[in-house]
Amino acid sequence: MASPEPDHGLREAAAVLSAEDAGARSARVRNVAYDLEFQLDGEAGEHTGRVRTAFELTDVRATLTVDFAGGRVAGVRVNGSQVDASYNGYFVTLPASSLRTGSNVVEIAFSHPYSTDGSGLYRFRDPGRWPGLSVHGLRTVRCEPVVPVFRPTRPEGDFRHACDGAG
Repeated sequence: MASPEPDHGLREAAAVLSAEDAGARSARVRNVAYDLEFQLDGEAGEHTGRVRTAFELTDVRATLTVDFAGGRVAGVRVNGSQVDASYNGYFVTLPASSLRTGSNVVEIAFSHPYSTDGSGLYRFRDPGRWPGLSVHGLRTVRCEPVVPVFRPTRPEGDFRHACDGAG
C-alpha cells in the first residue's frame, strides 16, 4: 500500500519560503496574472489595496499559500465567495475546499506599512516638492512586503495596477 502524499499546502510559519514548498506550489500553480489596486495616502503610515490574482491550479489536494509579509489582511474572496483564510504575518492560507482544479480567482484586501529600508513601497517626502511615493524593485521575487503574491520558483505573474494617491 502506497503512503499518502504529504500535504504540501502546509508550510512553516516563517518569512523564508523553503525550496521544497516553493517547488510544490510551482508544480500546482500556472498562468498567474495579478490585478493590483492601491490607495496611497501621503500622510498615513500605510498603504491599502486589493489584489485580484487569476491562476490555473492543477489539483485541490491541499491548502494553498499566498505570500504577504508584515501586513494586515482585511478580507479574502476565492472564486467569488468570502472565505475564512488564515494569515500568520508571513502568508495567507487558502482552504483547499475553496479552490477548484483549473481556473481560480483570489481577491485579497490588505494594508501594509510603508517601507523604511527603501525596498517595496517607500514613501519619499521632498519638502521642496510634492510628497511623493515611489516603488523600488516591485517584482514577484520580493514583492510580498507590498502586496500578497505567489513568490516564485515558477509562478511568476503579469502585473496590472492602478493607484489612487493623495498627497
